[in-house]
Amino acid sequence: MSLAFSIVIVNYNLTHEIKNCINSILVNEKSNNYEIIVVDNASTDGGFNNLYKDFPISAFPQISFYYLNENRGFGAGNNYGVSKARGEIIFLLNPDALLIGEIFNSVETFFRNQSGIGALGPKIVDNQNQQEKSFGFYPSVLLEFLDIFLLRRKFELKVLLRKISNGEKEVNEVNWVTGSAMFIPKKIYQEVHGFDEKFFLYNEEVDLCFRIKQLGYKISFSPSILIKHLGSVGSKKNYYLFTKYSYESKLIYIKKHFSFPKIFFIRMFIASQIIVQIAIWSILIFPFRAKAKGKLKAFPSILFKTLTNQ
Repeated sequence: MSLAFSIVIVNYNLTHEIKNCINSILVNEKSNNYEIIVVDNASTDGGFNNLYKDFPISAFPQISFYYLNENRGFGAGNNYGVSKARGEIIFLLNPDALLIGEIFNSVETFFRNQSGIGALGPKIVDNQNQQEKSFGFYPSVLLEFLDIFLLRRKFELKVLLRKISNGEKEVNEVNWVTGSAMFIPKKIYQEVHGFDEKFFLYNEEVDLCFRIKQLGYKISFSPSILIKHLGSVGSKKNYYLFTKYSYESKLIYIKKHFSFPKIFFIRMFIASQIIVQIAIWSILIFPFRAKAKGKLKAFPSILFKTLTNQ
């Protein structure tokens, strides 16, 4: 008999956070109808082996740990985890996220009663219980243009939150939901061949949702299903790599899904964004030295790739 859920958690240097994440699942989900699959992406903090001691297989047979010899990225790590999964519904979950109540019964009922759903995103709140942006629009010429003037996020939030307000609807159809907390039937995950591993980090879930919708399925957001995001990743963020991967993944997405002349205009807008960001972070280097240095280190190579179509 297959399990209802396979929870796949990809870890990189967040051993403390992932321990709390696992405990939140064990505390809130009392049924035996799920498994937890932890994939470590070659962490360097030395703490991953301790998880075997904290959750021995003799006491927690529903938890499996896998260690990759190299950091293959978020999408590849999840693909590996899903390849080991036995559940009918895959739950992709970030290690710095927590369950704050029982949700699996609601999710299972949702997929049973709603037809044509390819992926479901829960409402994600931070430590102050403020809603985080966990869904959005596909990249477009308009959004990249607005990003030059730092207006993209404000525009997206205004439009999205107008469409989705607390209690307005049980389920809302959106373009994409974040991979930090995503439910997706395993058969659909396999049908689209999972994440595109060309995306090392960022935009891989946007690409995944786009391909799911191309097959005729819906991407849904449910405000009644809650996940708490602690944001521990932010305190350990390498701003050089964060900036590098966020822009590079955007360029991969554009090259994959757009055709000329849209690619040309979007690239020019991205180049303009980078130039604006260089000016801003050059000014902010004194109050935010580490963050500014990381970003300014990444910008030249990204600008070169943007302008040379690499």
